[in-house]
Amino acid sequence: MLTYLTIFLGVQLLQGLFLWKGYQKAGYKGWQAFVPVWNMLILLKIIERPWWWVFLVYLPVIGNIMVVVMTYEWLHVFNYRKKRYTLLSVVTLGLFAAYVTYLPSTHYVG
Repeated sequence: MLTYLTIFLGVQLLQGLFLWKGYQKAGYKGWQAFVPVWNMLILLKIIERPWWWVFLVYLPVIGNIMVVVMTYEWLHVFNYRKKRYTLLSVVTLGLFAAYVTYLPSTHYVG
């Protein structure tokens, strides 16, 4: 049980580090990216998707698919709309999406 908790908190920390700058650009506080489950609700507000998707994110197999879908939507709200950007983000395991949020020229378009 401790192993699962450690992995969960580690993933939440990485997600917070990857996305906190994007939260700020979207008008939310950066610390909200580090709070487990709450960060997912805020992310869903940013990408303008229903709140109940949070349940799908934490399901074992569906969660992996949802992460790709949400990465696609995350890039869209920052005006990276080409499929190559999504592919690049999936291949780099989300590092490209994090890179996009840290670029000074990137801004939230909704």
